[in-house]
Order: sequence, then structure tokens, then C-alpha cells
Amino acid sequence: KDKGSRVLLVFQLPDNADGKEKKGSQKLVVTSGEDIQLVGSCIYFFRISNEKELHDKFMDRDVYFGTVEAPDGDLLTAVRTMLDSLVIPVLLSNTNWGKLSNNGHNAIVGNFITGLEDFSKLLESAKA
Repeated sequence: KDKGSRVLLVFQLPDNADGKEKKGSQKLVVTSGEDIQLVGSCIYFFRISNEKELHDKFMDRDVYFGTVEAPDGDLLTAVRTMLDSLVIPVLLSNTNWGKLSNNGHNAIVGNFITGLEDFSKLLESAKA
């Protein structure tokens, strides 16, 4: 049985509900990401499983979070930028892959990183 949403997005949008944008006025949006397009900065929270309730005692291991910047509402570019400038370089600099480091499994790690690089290229081509 589900114990709530797996994804929660928090971001600010210009406050123009009346059709007129008020300079400097913004509203805070909390959404599952299905109903409102991301524009600007977003803080995301997600959990791998929603089959158990969240408890503050285990929040640090059950909830993952980060930020995405999509100033023009271009989420594909935002995700690609995050992959290219943060995720892939960090993974490339990692020297400890746990059990994969000990047993000559460099090909598995290499294939994983190549897959991420290919996904980034796919995001670039999807934008065109």
C-alpha cells in the first residue's frame, strides 16, 4: 500500500495569476511535478519507495534531494547540464566503487558512465 508520493518539488513562480506579472512578486509552489511546469530554481525531494511511512529518525537515508535550475522552463537542458557539470565528473573522479573495485569490474563502471554520457547526448538531441 502506498504511503504517499515518491516525488515532491518546491519552487517559486512569478505571481501573475491575474494575467499581470507583479515585479518581484513570486509564489511558492509545492507539487508532484505533474501539473505545473518548472521555471526557475527547484528543490526536489524523492524517495526510492513509498511503501513505508517517513519518519524523521530515518529521513537522511530514505529521502534524497537536490536542486535543478531551469530559468527558461527548459528542463531537458537543466538535467543535461546537471549530468555534464556535476554527476558525470564526480563519477569519473571516484576511485572507490566498492566490490566492483576489487574484482576487475572496471568494464561495468565504464559502461555505466558511458550510458550516462549517452543519455546526456540523447537529451541534447531531444531538444533539437
